[in-house]
Amino acid sequence: MKTYAVAEILGDGISAELSASVQRVERALPFRVDFRQVDLSLEHRTRNPDASYADAKKALAELRVAIKYPTVTAEESANRVLREFCDFSGIHRPVTTLREAVRSAIAAGEKTADIGGSLGTREFTEAVARRLAAALAAA
Repeated sequence: MKTYAVAEILGDGISAELSASVQRVERALPFRVDFRQVDLSLEHRTRNPDASYADAKKALAELRVAIKYPTVTAEESANRVLREFCDFSGIHRPVTTLREAVRSAIAAGEKTADIGGSLGTREFTEAVARRLAAALAAA
């Protein structure tokens, strides 16, 4: 079974809950994801700021794919540090529904009605998972 490595940048608040949910979804996919966790929580950044950021930057540089969960901004913004490291001009954080997010992520030119339509939540999620799996397999 194909495996993809992804940096999983942990943070604060609902970070643990989000991570658990993402990993539950991963178990339903027709491929594996090797989550390489990096602790970027405020507690860890306060205790060991240099190592925290070094670990995150190393994972980003090596894997080039990451999921980052919310982090508390106290003295310094973890988002700013990572944004500057990656040479991003900003981080896009849309607030949207699952349907809207998936429809936005579908490649241009594809019809979205065949995914959404009148499907229930479970059927819709399964259709999305099949579409994502096919896209990743083709990559």
